[in-house]
Amino acid sequence: MTVEHWFWALVTAAVVIWYSTITIFVAIKGIGDIRDMLKKLTRLETEK
Repeated sequence: MTVEHWFWALVTAAVVIWYSTITIFVAIKGIGDIRDMLKKLTRLETEK
């Protein structure tokens, strides 16, 4: 990589970090939502 491309290297690194952060955040929240959903479904199944 040449010195002239430092701006694009910085922008690319920032985008990759941002995308990774959002992906991890959504995955963690999704796991929590799935657990809650499964608990509610189990509770509904036992109430029948």
